[in-house]
Amino acid sequence: RSATSCVLTELMANAVSRWRAPLQLMLSSAVHYFIVAAAATSIQPPLRTSGNQVVDATGTPIRLACVNWYGAHMERYVVNGLDKQTISDISANIAAMGFNCVRLVFSNDLYFKNPPLNASAVSANSQLAGRPAMEAFDSVVQALSLNCVMVILNNHISDAGWCCSTDDGNGLWYTAGYPTQRWQSMWVALARRYKSNPWVVGADLRNELRAASGIEPTWGSGNTSTDWKMAAESCGNAVLKENNNMLIFVEGLSYANVLLQRRKTVDNALCKSCNVQMHPIRLSVPDRLVYSGHVYSWDEQFQQNTKAGFDKSVEQYLLYVASEGQNFTAPFWLGEFGTNSQDLFWKRTIDLLQNRPFVGWAYWALDGYQHSGEPGDDETFGLFESDYKTIRHPWKLRDLQSVQPKRTQLVHV
Repeated sequence: RSATSCVLTELMANAVSRWRAPLQLMLSSAVHYFIVAAAATSIQPPLRTSGNQVVDATGTPIRLACVNWYGAHMERYVVNGLDKQTISDISANIAAMGFNCVRLVFSNDLYFKNPPLNASAVSANSQLAGRPAMEAFDSVVQALSLNCVMVILNNHISDAGWCCSTDDGNGLWYTAGYPTQRWQSMWVALARRYKSNPWVVGADLRNELRAASGIEPTWGSGNTSTDWKMAAESCGNAVLKENNNMLIFVEGLSYANVLLQRRKTVDNALCKSCNVQMHPIRLSVPDRLVYSGHVYSWDEQFQQNTKAGFDKSVEQYLLYVASEGQNFTAPFWLGEFGTNSQDLFWKRTIDLLQNRPFVGWAYWALDGYQHSGEPGDDETFGLFESDYKTIRHPWKLRDLQSVQPKRTQLVHV
């Protein structure tokens, strides 16, 4: 089959009728479960936007319920887990858990250097040993597509490595080694590379804009060295010129925490140019823009004493862009959030998503380990344990399934 014809619909139909799933997963409690979709959601790409919602080719609203799959942005140049399970098994399990898309992160180094892969990083996929890194990236995209899992490409960092900090030199969309034109040319090439695959639905142009070498990014300032809004518009338009079926995801400033709304006088000092409210993104192709932000418990502006305070802060800093009836209204996608604890912040985040079905999201992260899977390298936020088949926190999966478009069932066998 080609990537344009995914197999999940028929697999899930059989799973529901026979109480089977494509693959069996194991919970960390060692109790076996099948994860079965209660009703397979039929999505027909390409996607568009309509007001504050993402819709498919039929005009049906689509909630992007995604998971981040990382590793390709780091020094091994390949998604994590391929030393534990096959690409096809991991991809089928993502679909079986009910996620309809993956935020697939990568670095500029991955694309431009494209080194041969070390056999140890892909030992469960030995056919990729020694192959160019982008070939493995292609294989991941195709495996997800064959399972009807949409792919949103995310340029996570320029220089391969863990992200993010203010001293990694990668806080802007460009670096000395990868100036703006080279960054944009990469995106155009990727749009061309996956143009024939309708399941590659979006370009998340840059992760967590922040200071680099003492230079702070701005929004709408007109300064070509700092104006993220200007760079995102230019790059988004270049991508759309190559492939006008892609959605363009633009993150806010300050680690994707800020698309700040102007409210009362007391807020004006924070507002500066009021970001989207004063300087909205305008793309050359209509109905392609999605704003994005990240929310974590360590972000000070979201640390509120009450649920109402939490909701208000997320609304003011991010979600207001999706309020209907504004001349800049567009969908909002929560591109990262995550936890290793059933704490109050987590419960408030899930509650916010439960009460705002128009908000798409991508959980951080799928992964069971951070770098190479050595002892002590666990990704405690991960959905998987380090074996990439055991569910680390069953409660977390249940919570995420409660905000998926079609809730999946954990069926005890």
